[in-house]
Parts: sequence; C-alpha cells; structure tokens
Amino acid sequence: MPRGSRIRSVHPRATPLRRYQANWLPHLGPSFFTKFFYYVDADGTSGDVGRALILDQFVAIGLNYLEGWGLSETGPWPVGVYERWLDYAQNQAAEPDGPGSPAVRTDAVEMAVFWLGRRVAAAPKQGRSEP
Repeated sequence: MPRGSRIRSVHPRATPLRRYQANWLPHLGPSFFTKFFYYVDADGTSGDVGRALILDQFVAIGLNYLEGWGLSETGPWPVGVYERWLDYAQNQAAEPDGPGSPAVRTDAVEMAVFWLGRRVAAAPKQGRSEP
C-alpha cells in the first residue's frame, strides 16, 4: 500500500496527519488535525456532521476508562487508533442504549466520551490506571 493511502482511506483530507507523523508542523499536537478534520468534514449549510471526529486527551481518557484501550493521554495516536475511534463512535451512535434504541449523531458520542474524560481527569488519580 503506498505511503499515506491508508490515512486517506480514513478521510480524504487526512494528508496533514501523515505529514504530522513526520513532524511536518512542529508545535501542533495530534488533536489539532482531528479538530481540523471535524471542521472541514461538516456540511456548513445543513449542519450535518461527516465521519471525522475529534480525538484529544479527554477522549483518550474517556476511552481508556470506558473500554480499557490503554491509549496515551497526550498522543500521538497512530492512524489505526483514529480509525478504531471513528468505528467505535459510529457503532455507539447507531444504538446508544442497546438494540432497538434510536440512533444519535456520532458527535454526540464524542461529546459524551469527552465530558466523561474531563470528569475522570479531574478526579483524584487513585484507582485510575495510567497508560
């Protein structure tokens, strides 16, 4: 597979992520690009979200707490982790409360995981496993 093609399969505008992995833009963390993807993937006229979601430290903490993913809280996160996050959020959004429950937007799942991560991060560290 040509270099970068797997990244572009996550999202066609993902080329900057490949460049980040080579330290193409110093001082911009890994969550910057996921925020950029989320912004450019949304449909500004309809308000619909695309497939891209944000992956930042609080989402990583939330995923570690909920699912035991063992992610670094500060990144960088490999492209495969971002793909896994997108798939996870899509599956959770399809049936958020189990089979038969109405679907929600994937960014609602992201927001819930983010806020959980913020609460976990603010709690005393005892009992919380560090990756």
